[in-house]
Amino acid sequence: MVPTSHTRFDLSNFEKAWIMHPDSEVDLCVMPIAPLVKWSASKGQNLFFIPLGDDLLLTPEIANDLTAIEDVVMIGYPNGIWDNVNNMPVFRRGITATHPNMDYRGRKALPEEAQR
Repeated sequence: MVPTSHTRFDLSNFEKAWIMHPDSEVDLCVMPIAPLVKWSASKGQNLFFIPLGDDLLLTPEIANDLTAIEDVVMIGYPNGIWDNVNNMPVFRRGITATHPNMDYRGRKALPEEAQR
């Protein structure tokens, strides 16, 4: 299915809506979208999105079965890159370079400077 339309939300205090990671060296954040979904539903508009549930999280059992070299798919807006005409994120494929059970430089999260 090819998306044919999108919904635009003009948010006041857009930057304040994000919840940043508690460690400022970790480049990770989240924006709660439930209020936007509820508002759209109240207007008779159903938004398409795929929620990330617990079933998509890496469990210790699955992590133990992985190797240091695994195919991965990344979906998002790396370095602010996005398709502003179609309003879509960037999809990329890649290969891991270390085992997921190993902490990069002894840290559980990847610091921003290592992502460059």
